[in-house]
Amino acid sequence: MIRIHEGVMSWQGLETWYQTVGDVNDPQTPVIVCHGGPGATHDEVESIGELSRSGRRVLLYDQVGNGRSSLRPDAPADFWTVALFVDELRLLVEQVGFGDGYHLIGHSWGGMLAMEHALTHPFGLRSLVLCNTKPSLAGPVGGDAGPDLSTEQGQRFMEAFMAEHVCRVQPPPAGFLRTAAARQAHPEVFAAMNGPSPFELVGNLRGWDVTPRLSEIKVPALVVTGAYDLIPPDVARDLDARLSDSRLALFEDSSHMPFVEEPDRFLATVDGFLQDVDRS
Repeated sequence: MIRIHEGVMSWQGLETWYQTVGDVNDPQTPVIVCHGGPGATHDEVESIGELSRSGRRVLLYDQVGNGRSSLRPDAPADFWTVALFVDELRLLVEQVGFGDGYHLIGHSWGGMLAMEHALTHPFGLRSLVLCNTKPSLAGPVGGDAGPDLSTEQGQRFMEAFMAEHVCRVQPPPAGFLRTAAARQAHPEVFAAMNGPSPFELVGNLRGWDVTPRLSEIKVPALVVTGAYDLIPPDVARDLDARLSDSRLALFEDSSHMPFVEEPDRFLATVDGFLQDVDRS
């Protein structure tokens, strides 16, 4: 029987909600999953918790600012920084007692967070699984902010874009819809860190870039991408090439969420990688 435990971490006047899936006595190295966004919730990646069926605990959490964690709708935009979320993850590792050994899975923005965490060289980090992510948001920002999402035409464009490049499972799974509702209810984190729309990067993440430091990441990494991903597979191939110890997994029938688009293959691929690392 799969056991689910919920907890809350209090830190710096904030609270972070988390959930562990699996038994405390599971023998394999546990996993922490960082969801995307910024400003999403654990719901969209909840299916990754199925890794617990092979005998390892999986921790899912809502990053502060959304979901069941502390909301700060009136916080100034400069409150929401990469450093804030790096601190949250570091403290969470300590809170749940995973510091002696853990794997880290990051999806989209969560992959960026995972790379930032790895660059602090934390004791106990065994590997990274970098899903549908990129190491840089630097470079020129175009003047086209994308379609006007307040119009019917803009909404139709967005629906078609999401169905082609974000989640090709239609209708989308319940976790995806819960995350979308949470982001709509509290858009502050995304607006501060990204910008007013997904097509307009003008927030605190603009210019973020760890590309020059990727060689400093010494733990093994699995780079995951989808053939239809909104982050082109060539970005994943370049990330794989720059990491010192990595392998690439391309999901031919997926876009941005292979863990729900090709769940069986995703779980088998990730579990195989984690077992290889644990055996090494």
